[in-house]
Amino acid sequence: ASDTTGPAGRITIGANTMYFCRYNVAAGGWQLQKLVTGTITQLGSTVTEAFPTGQIRTLGLLMVGDTITMRLDGADILVRTDSAITDAGRAGFRIAGAAESSTTGIHIAAISARAA
Repeated sequence: ASDTTGPAGRITIGANTMYFCRYNVAAGGWQLQKLVTGTITQLGSTVTEAFPTGQIRTLGLLMVGDTITMRLDGADILVRTDSAITDAGRAGFRIAGAAESSTTGIHIAAISARAA
């Protein structure tokens, strides 16, 4: 499968710009990335970890100033400094390359956003 699903922030749709983190099935791990005017750049290395079927995880994205943090189950697993995107933008969820159904793929149980 090629699921790449996760939270996104500082989204500016017209500029095709955002930060996002995800579990990438093909890479076998968690990734923190930025999209700036349509070009994706990975921030840091893939945090390799299996994601067994039926497991529930909590993935978070925290952006304070130029510090971008990916959290997994409440723990910071990757922290990077990046100042490419400074506008507040919007919060959302990025789902790409996925052929989802009610019984396959990564399923989203809940999403929330708040000002830091």
